[in-house]
Amino acid sequence: RPLEWGNVGNINEIQTSNNKGFDVIIGTDVTYVAEAIMPLFSTAEKLISSESDLGRESQPSLILCHVLRRVDQPSILSAASQFGFRLLDRWPSGSSNPAQSITSSWFSKIAEDKIPSTALSILYFQRVDSELAS
Repeated sequence: RPLEWGNVGNINEIQTSNNKGFDVIIGTDVTYVAEAIMPLFSTAEKLISSESDLGRESQPSLILCHVLRRVDQPSILSAASQFGFRLLDRWPSGSSNPAQSITSSWFSKIAEDKIPSTALSILYFQRVDSELAS
């Protein structure tokens, strides 16, 4: 099924088939048009599960693979914050302590050295529970 960011009909159709939301949403190559960033996070906010829906301690996550083009990271982070997402980790150089990095653990050291990372980044967001944010 197609999903157009911000399209209420698309969102409602998905919510009808999965009324609990998604524990993890992964987006690749979806952050290259500046005008689409706000609708992207608006859609993710509506489709991601809430912490109470999960019935466990882990929080829902949004993972974006971002290639630097016409949209810079500060714009993405600003939009994320407006829709209740906080950046938890990023690759490359997500954490000053690689042992604590979530995203670095996804790659072997050999693979990490071979992946060109000058324009590529992985952004790992978690949804901030609105009750905790208040």
